[in-house]
Amino acid sequence: MLLDTLCYIVILHIMSYAYARRAAAAALYLQGGFNINDFGHVTTTFKSIQSLTSGDFDFQEACAMHSIEFVQSYSPGLSGLFIKRMVLIADSCDIPSGELTDDELIKTVFQTMDS
Repeated sequence: MLLDTLCYIVILHIMSYAYARRAAAAALYLQGGFNINDFGHVTTTFKSIQSLTSGDFDFQEACAMHSIEFVQSYSPGLSGLFIKRMVLIADSCDIPSGELTDDELIKTVFQTMDS
C-alpha cells in the first residue's frame, strides 16, 4: 500500500512537470525563444510521459492543476485558462517570426481569448 502511494506521488509529479514544461515551451515558442523543432520535441516528450502514466481524466486534471500552481508560483497572474489557450495557440497556429516581450505575449493570448 505504501509503495503504491509512493509510486502514485512520483508519477503525479513527473506528469505535472511535463505539463509545466509544455506550458513554458509554448511561451518560449510564441515569444520566439524556441523554434518549431524545439517546441515539437517538448510536445513529443510530453505525449510520451502521458502515455506512460494514467490516462484517467481525473489523474490528468490533477497533474494539470499541480502544474498551474507551479507556473503561478513564478507568474501569479497566469490562469489555467490562459495557460491552456497559450498551449493551444502554439499547437495549432502558424507563429510569425520575431520576438515578443512577456507583456506582448500576454496581450496577444488575451486577445485570442476575447475573440
